[in-house]
Amino acid sequence: MILPVLSTWTNKVRIMRVTN
Repeated sequence: MILPVLSTWTNKVRIMRVTN
C-alpha cells in the first residue's frame, strides 16, 4: 500500500471539497 500517495490524494480531495 502506498501511504504517501493516499495521504496526498485525500489532502487534494479535502482541499477540493473545501474550495468547492
